[in-house]
Amino acid sequence: MLSIIYIEVCRRLGVTIVGARVGEEFLIWPKTEYTEELFQLSEGESWFAKVNGGCVKHPGSKAFDLNSRSLPDIELGSNRDIIAVALANLKRLYWKRASRAHPGLLLTSPLRPVHHISDQPRKFDNSNALTLRPQELRLSIMSSERLLILQPHNWALRRDHGMLLYHSRRYGEAVQELSICMAFAPVEEAEILEPFVEKLHLMRAESSWTPMEFSSRP
Repeated sequence: MLSIIYIEVCRRLGVTIVGARVGEEFLIWPKTEYTEELFQLSEGESWFAKVNGGCVKHPGSKAFDLNSRSLPDIELGSNRDIIAVALANLKRLYWKRASRAHPGLLLTSPLRPVHHISDQPRKFDNSNALTLRPQELRLSIMSSERLLILQPHNWALRRDHGMLLYHSRRYGEAVQELSICMAFAPVEEAEILEPFVEKLHLMRAESSWTPMEFSSRP
């Protein structure tokens, strides 16, 4: 997110900054023909590392192996890509805030237990639903909706959107999004989603039930 702000500030100052997604990171650097200058060490650190932070120093990161020869070969991000990165960051930020009471909770956490349940029919109990902050959850969903407009065929984004709707107890919409996701997802992921979608069908039916009122006559 800071990288995108940096690009805009520099643009207004007349400095051209370009960027690209490398793995899970969005890296930036000034547009130049002399990329070796970006990697020259100053006080033990290159300019490229100072601007992009620890991701370029971590051996497990895809950005770790970048150098002045490989950098020009990277496909630069378009305005559409930059907007997508911003929306993805907002989605993650608001989800983290929404789930603050449950540190480390992932959007996809509910998927794994369902995949391993037995085939015995059972009533799904939603009484122990997570306590999530509704405002932050709505903002995460809004960011996710806009991100899907940019990348409608990205199955992982659609899965995450369906899970956000599930956490918001919008089960009917969650069923729709996750069912679409299954059409694009790899076979192994679709097999994980299938029992969860079946569960959602039941939860949607249960949520529509209303207690019957009995009237007694004297």
